[in-house]
Amino acid sequence: MAYKTLERETGVQRSSIQRFVDGRQSIRLDVADRLAAYFGLELIERGRK
Repeated sequence: MAYKTLERETGVQRSSIQRFVDGRQSIRLDVADRLAAYFGLELIERGRK
């Protein structure tokens, strides 16, 4: 999938997506939630160890 398409459909800047994929930057929870929803996933809170 092209980052341009992902950017258009989620509103997340492709530069942010690329930095995250490359491991150079983390993403905010709201951004992770948008990307998860796009891919049909759901973020859930886990207990801390």
